[in-house]
Amino acid sequence: MEFGFRGKVKAVIKKVYSNPVINGDSIKPNADSPINTYTYFFNQDGNIDSAKTEYSFPSGESNGYKTIYKFENSRKSEWVAINKNGEKLLTGKIKWASDKEYKESVYDASDNAKYEITTILNDSFRIIKTKIKAFDGLGNTIQDDIQEFDLDKQLNAISYKTTHNASGQTEVTDYQYLKMADFLNPKELIMTKREKGTKTFISLTYIYY
Repeated sequence: MEFGFRGKVKAVIKKVYSNPVINGDSIKPNADSPINTYTYFFNQDGNIDSAKTEYSFPSGESNGYKTIYKFENSRKSEWVAINKNGEKLLTGKIKWASDKEYKESVYDASDNAKYEITTILNDSFRIIKTKIKAFDGLGNTIQDDIQEFDLDKQLNAISYKTTHNASGQTEVTDYQYLKMADFLNPKELIMTKREKGTKTFISLTYIYY
């Protein structure tokens, strides 16, 4: 539910284009940048139950994986990511501290810790804060970030601030919504890193029950 899509959504296809070519109202993919496609599948309760991730590179090569979720008491409890050969890549264990906070512990195929992600939701169960730690193969922390999201009255994200705890540096990413779909779901948007000016174009297609 923390995705915030409206209506009885069955699946969402999200395409992410790095460094798009923008000319006035025209936005085109950059031929030199990969295209990432994320397909999310939702159950009748509005919770994600599986997802597909595909990376398409300018060379014509592609790869990807599938993620399958398990639930306990209508809450996500764990997941596994497998490649196209059915080999396990990552696993995630989820522990809920409350209705509005959970911690996700992610492990590689050898059960080495990779990430620890704490997610905090608001009263409408939308993500407002994440705490992200990443580890190397020896268990050393190589990333320690906090992301804080600003939402508008429709509960769409309008920006988020990333704080890098090791350096104290911060970055802000702004959202610009270009087109909306049925039920006021975002259809096209641009995300811009405020300090660097780099842009990402995102298009979403919805399938409803």
